[in-house]
Amino acid sequence: MKLLKKSILAVTMMTSFSAFSAVDVYFEQGIEALIINGDGVNNLATQLETTELKDGANQFVVRISKLIREQGKFIKFKSQPVVITFEAHDEKLTVQAGKKFDSVEQVGDFDKKPTVNLLDSKGNKIDFHMGYLVAGKGLIRDFDEELVQYNSEREYSFSYADSAVAATSSADKAVSTVESSTKSVQFSLADTDDVESIKKMYSKLSESKRKAFLSWAIVQ
Repeated sequence: MKLLKKSILAVTMMTSFSAFSAVDVYFEQGIEALIINGDGVNNLATQLETTELKDGANQFVVRISKLIREQGKFIKFKSQPVVITFEAHDEKLTVQAGKKFDSVEQVGDFDKKPTVNLLDSKGNKIDFHMGYLVAGKGLIRDFDEELVQYNSEREYSFSYADSAVAATSSADKAVSTVESSTKSVQFSLADTDDVESIKKMYSKLSESKRKAFLSWAIVQ
């Protein structure tokens, strides 16, 4: 009986720990989440503000989407999609635009080459891999298909500078030095690898072969 109680207690503790061990992400106003770990986000009703991710490697696609001024009226600004790949454990993160602007004149080339910041719970910037989706040939963009292509071209491996700040003190004042190394994150949607492979193959088919494939898939 004592052994059973100890086993139940151990399982309970493990369950409680796993329940609290996660990565919480907050998207600041104006940050529109498009894809989170391979799953599309529905922003038709309201813009997603928070999400909970698993510990470890994660990836999401966002864009800056906000109202800005142009010649006395407001227009909708939407940047190119940004892919963020990072690794974190039991952390609360915030995604914010890399530049603040309120008018067309302030945008510059930010719509084509937008940047974002990833902040920890203390407001410090953390390192991550950032990239951009490449638009396909269709009139309407397919972000899911573009992300499959983006990941496969990089073989699901993403490197970025990993900066560590080390403070040393001298007789007069404290001196801070920054040491940088390269960190690599392996990201793969293990549960959807087969789906991604199918999407990739489907994107390479001709129009007639796509129709033939869809006709076959419907009757399966």
